[in-house]
Amino acid sequence: MTLRAQLLIWIVPLVALVAAALGAWHWWHFKQTLDHDFALARAQSEREIVNAILIMDAGFRLLEDRLEAEMKRFAPMLLSAYARAGGDPERMDLAALKRRMGPHMDIYAIDQDAVIRHSTDAAAIGFDFKRYGLGDVMRRIMAGDAIANERVRTNVVTGLLGDWIYIPTPDHRHIIEIGYGATPRLSEIAKALDPRKVAKKLEESPYVASVGIYDVFGYAFGHAGEKDYAPTPGVLAHVRRAMREGRFEERDTAGITIWRHVDLASLKPGVSDPSKIVRIRFDTAPFEARLAHAAWMAVWPPVALAGALVLLIGWAARRLTAPVARLAKTAREVKEGARSVRAPVEGPEEVRALDAAFNAMLARIEAHEEELERTIARVRAELAEAEAERRCMRDELWRARLQKERTEIAGGIAHQFNNMLAAMMGHAEILESSPGLSEEARSSAGAIVQTAERARRLVYALVRATGQDLRPPETFSPDAEIRSALAGLQRLAPGRAELALDLRAGGACVHVPRASFREALEELVRNAADATEKNHAPRIAIRTRVVELAASDLSGIEGGERMKPGRHLRLTVADNGCGMGDETLPRIFDPFFTTVPVRAGLGLAMALGVVQSAGGGMKADSSPGRGSSVHMFFPVASGDDSESAAPGRIGCKRAG
Repeated sequence: MTLRAQLLIWIVPLVALVAAALGAWHWWHFKQTLDHDFALARAQSEREIVNAILIMDAGFRLLEDRLEAEMKRFAPMLLSAYARAGGDPERMDLAALKRRMGPHMDIYAIDQDAVIRHSTDAAAIGFDFKRYGLGDVMRRIMAGDAIANERVRTNVVTGLLGDWIYIPTPDHRHIIEIGYGATPRLSEIAKALDPRKVAKKLEESPYVASVGIYDVFGYAFGHAGEKDYAPTPGVLAHVRRAMREGRFEERDTAGITIWRHVDLASLKPGVSDPSKIVRIRFDTAPFEARLAHAAWMAVWPPVALAGALVLLIGWAARRLTAPVARLAKTAREVKEGARSVRAPVEGPEEVRALDAAFNAMLARIEAHEEELERTIARVRAELAEAEAERRCMRDELWRARLQKERTEIAGGIAHQFNNMLAAMMGHAEILESSPGLSEEARSSAGAIVQTAERARRLVYALVRATGQDLRPPETFSPDAEIRSALAGLQRLAPGRAELALDLRAGGACVHVPRASFREALEELVRNAADATEKNHAPRIAIRTRVVELAASDLSGIEGGERMKPGRHLRLTVADNGCGMGDETLPRIFDPFFTTVPVRAGLGLAMALGVVQSAGGGMKADSSPGRGSSVHMFFPVASGDDSESAAPGRIGCKRAG
């Protein structure tokens, strides 16, 4: 992982965490502010509607005092009529009484079951106060002696505003109720003090969804023409809970509903309707919209700041890690084999110092690698040389063992054969010289002598092929020896063959048995004659040269492992015969290997033995159809070499 990636991995989460913390704090601050504003709006709305109810109640109390005073004037008249009816409200002439009181008043007779049994308002007959939780209130008024006053409120039948007083009968069996209101006039008076105006104004606020005002019986506070005042079980349950708890809130996904009990009993005690209940519905959608906007306003600045910081950190990390990236690139190139590459020395001072130190390290590594390669090459060369030397020593040891075995075998065979051949030749010669022997027997004895002689020469050839020579070595000029043997060599070549001499050894001499030298030369000429037998223009050449052989030249010479570098006489017999292929050429010096069935295969092996006994070696060059060249290498004899025959020294020059 790159350094820039590591910086980003560590710093970006930190920046994101700081940005998230800032955003969260910003959002929390906005939310606290909005919560405070929302709570303030709720409290202000609640306060305004309560104040409106208090103002309305103060105005209504003035109206109620006037109305109640007017209605109380008729209380004695109604009680007198009740007494005349014998305590039976149904026997009372309520219509006549209403005419005396005025059209804006109604009379109601309530029995002990809190049910209206008789009334000037036919629609009210059968109204059961227990249904609305007023049974105990009615029984308490009925059991007392004082007239109970009512507040101006909505008539449950007409929906219009009115005021009522409750007059208990002396026998405590009924209540005579006088109702003032149920007239548009009273409702119009109430409109001037209607708190619903304040409610409507509050509903214009983005937070306030609706406002409702109820009496203790669950009736909505309304006025003429409105028919939505009737209580529902749900509203009645909330009204009763508000009266018990004073205030409570209900929250749902759409908003908050506040129910509050406005207690007015202390302002006008002894009434059945002492209070008002306010319901204010607050819609949270605008608040949530503002909260979402606040969240966005709280989030985007930290996010933008975090993005800017990330870009800045990325730019700074790239600028900071660029020199390290260059060093890494240079290191990769060095790893791939580019030794001479160097890191560019640029950038701040610290980076330049790092680049310079890195380049110096690369230079030292390159120098060490070059030295190591030279050492490895030297060690490999030494190992190769040691391996070659080991192989040469192994081959030389193998050849020495083979030569020793050959020598021992050949010596043993030669010794035994010589003894047998000597006996055979002796007896054959005696038999041949015996008098009185027939010519046929004498001829057979001569043939035995000749065959034994050939066998003896074959034994000598076998011995010489193993590197042994029973003849003493001589120092002589090979050029002179070749010229003296030319006549015999000419007889070995085919009749039409051309035998050419190219003798340029100068005065160089060799130290080898003379007869063995001539036999080896004859074997080479004989092989050349066999190779050119089918050639229409056979040609055999004998050449001598003095050459300087280095150690590297000895590897391609048969027996070269025993030779020493220096001046050698090279005797070459070349022909234009059929030549030899790769399968034949490597085996021509092996004993008993021959391509001519009538030959024993000891000619070249014998020649090699003669040359090796003198400290030299042989080499053959040939290819099919292009003739052959066989070379014999003899060390040039020095002046200290012993001489077997004085005439052989004629023409020799001192070596060195």
